[in-house]
Amino acid sequence: MKIKGIVLTLSGIVIVALILFMTKLAIDSNNQNVKQYSEAYLGNETDKIAQSIGIYLESRHNNICLLSEMLSDMLPDLPAEEYDSSIMNNDSLTEILKNAKESLSLMDIMICNIKGSGFDLKGNEYKLDSCPLYQKSLLGESAVAFTDFYYSGDSLAIVDIAPIKRDNELIALVRTATDPEKLRGLMTTTAFRGNEDIFIIERDGDIVLSTSDIAIESNNILSLLDEKADDYQLLIQVINQGKSILSVMNINGQKHSIYYRGVDGAGKLGVMTIVLQKQMIEAYRIANSSELNRLLVVTVILASAAIIILIAISIYEIIKRRKAEYIAFNDPITGGMNFNSFRKFAIRNIQKASDKFAIVQMDIDKFDYIREFFGQNEIKRLQKCIADVLASNMQDDELFCRYSSKYFNILLKYHNKEELANRIAYLNNLIKNYEEERRDSNKYEFILRFGIYLVTEDDNDIEHMVDKANQALLHIKDDRSNLMNFFSNSMYDRLHDENEIMEGMYRAIEEKELVLYLLPKYNLKTGLQVGAEALVRWMHPDKGLLYPGRFISVFERTGFIGKMDMYMLDQMCRLLRDWTKKGYRPMPLSLNISRLNLYDPNFIKNVLEITEKYGVPTELLIFEISEESIQDNMELAAGFIREFRKHGFIVSIDNFGTGNVSLDTLYHIHVDELKLDKSYIQEAEKSDRGLMIIQSIIDTAKRLDIKVVSQGVMSQKQAKQLGLMGCDMLQGFVFSEPLPVNEYEDYAYGPRALDNKIRVS
Repeated sequence: MKIKGIVLTLSGIVIVALILFMTKLAIDSNNQNVKQYSEAYLGNETDKIAQSIGIYLESRHNNICLLSEMLSDMLPDLPAEEYDSSIMNNDSLTEILKNAKESLSLMDIMICNIKGSGFDLKGNEYKLDSCPLYQKSLLGESAVAFTDFYYSGDSLAIVDIAPIKRDNELIALVRTATDPEKLRGLMTTTAFRGNEDIFIIERDGDIVLSTSDIAIESNNILSLLDEKADDYQLLIQVINQGKSILSVMNINGQKHSIYYRGVDGAGKLGVMTIVLQKQMIEAYRIANSSELNRLLVVTVILASAAIIILIAISIYEIIKRRKAEYIAFNDPITGGMNFNSFRKFAIRNIQKASDKFAIVQMDIDKFDYIREFFGQNEIKRLQKCIADVLASNMQDDELFCRYSSKYFNILLKYHNKEELANRIAYLNNLIKNYEEERRDSNKYEFILRFGIYLVTEDDNDIEHMVDKANQALLHIKDDRSNLMNFFSNSMYDRLHDENEIMEGMYRAIEEKELVLYLLPKYNLKTGLQVGAEALVRWMHPDKGLLYPGRFISVFERTGFIGKMDMYMLDQMCRLLRDWTKKGYRPMPLSLNISRLNLYDPNFIKNVLEITEKYGVPTELLIFEISEESIQDNMELAAGFIREFRKHGFIVSIDNFGTGNVSLDTLYHIHVDELKLDKSYIQEAEKSDRGLMIIQSIIDTAKRLDIKVVSQGVMSQKQAKQLGLMGCDMLQGFVFSEPLPVNEYEDYAYGPRALDNKIRVS
């Protein structure tokens, strides 16, 4: 018995030792998988940012080099030693420099002689002979660096310098400065939902630009890192070499995953992305929960059956490698390939096949709205429906993948554009029908859009092809009438314009660049004004006066439209208060509110706070809600309108007749006013049918005690016809265009206000 007890005890010790050993093995394996996951996921996002910055800087530097070749013919035919500040008196030369500065969005530009002096557009002279970048260019090489432009100690910029040669002899240099803030728009990723910190740094660790709000000593990233970490010296070495590395370090007492990637040809710059490691681990666990459970089962089995431990370890190693490959090349939601795999096989198929190919990018319309109000599970359901249909309709050499959480990339073969368009329309119908059969509710409209890029023989970079398909898609993102769009080179101009709008939109509110214009509204019976509609214009410091068509779609896509609506409301209430203080009897002002506000649970509360702040009676504010917004979610809109009217606000349906809201709906959604879309007015002039429709709408509105406003009235004839039909109010350019606030105040409340009543003959 004693011997048996000893054997059992030893067996227990062995089993416990095996359990501890296998548990440690599982933990180590899991940590290694997390590292591989981090390197693939975090590294991929950082690489894309570094590549985008490299392409931008290379393109800009190439333009500077082209400029230097052009300048060689513009400089006076003098020995290089005789060039001084007088060369800037050449009008043709300065005109070219000014145009280059504006078109390339430069901070400054100067011509430098070979004696160490630089001359800017104002004729100022700067001593540059001790500048290393200047010395390098004297050897005939172009260069770029993040350095002091004027070499005065306080003018850091991205500096490009290129030699100006005549007959292969160096005669001067052109030197330009670009604001590093231009790179901020490229420092974006949706992979970590804003929980990442992104830095552009120099080889010595000095920070050029960052998205972080962490306080960093001496503006040097190295002060943030743990000098005692095992990887610290290796990380410093890799940064100096401009290569790439994944590391894990303690920052402010918490472990973080750090990935660095040098930017090719970018003047010794690099990109560093830092993410809290527990967020990386959590993302890995969500994507690989089945793997963790499997490891636990394997551990228990191996600990209980020590006799087969060597075989189990071999099996485990094989499965681990396959799992790592699966994580790197497969999508966790659709079960199909991810972008890494798509990129690999798409370029192979394009290069090996004789067929013509197109890269198609598919977007789920109102993706952020669906995710916000119906949850991530609903998004996953939609994405699985899309993947199921695409998987069963791919031909030989055709591929698809989910991309950047909200898009799908598809590689399709085609013979001609018409056939390709028909194929995409067919896939769209299949997906919508398949999804509709599996939907539990109809609370939103499921719409897909497609951007198309036709691959050429010279294309060899899948990411560039996908980017071009994305540009085509962005052009129709807010256009409900277009299902698909083909890429053209002119689309990059719009992207540049939209990036400038996004860069300046927050400043537009802070600096009050968004200004109020008011479009008068008239009573058809009396001809007198009864209010005005508030419209927005952007007094842009560089582009001048911008109309809404130039920026509203960007505001809506980014969600900034909600902030703009609240800003407009604040300006309107301030006006109403000031007019009351001046002794006027203010007439109501109306504001067209974005559909996004319907889904903001705090919107009405925020509106009431503004009206109370200025002491404005609620009946002086009319909120216009587009028919399209009501159509999107009838139940939600009805509750929103009911709550608004309970507080005394006036509610109007804008653009009535453009959607599918029927007259019967007016019996269930109680509003105060209808604004007929101008298309109705134009159609009424063409046929009796149009007049009958307008008359029917007006009669129904009268029975429900709803006022009718005709907008976009373009002639006295139209106004007279509307008056005879019983229309209550109208607005249109034939009587008054939108007016700035000071002009409208004089027009509506000045001494000659009554002279401005309209006369409908």
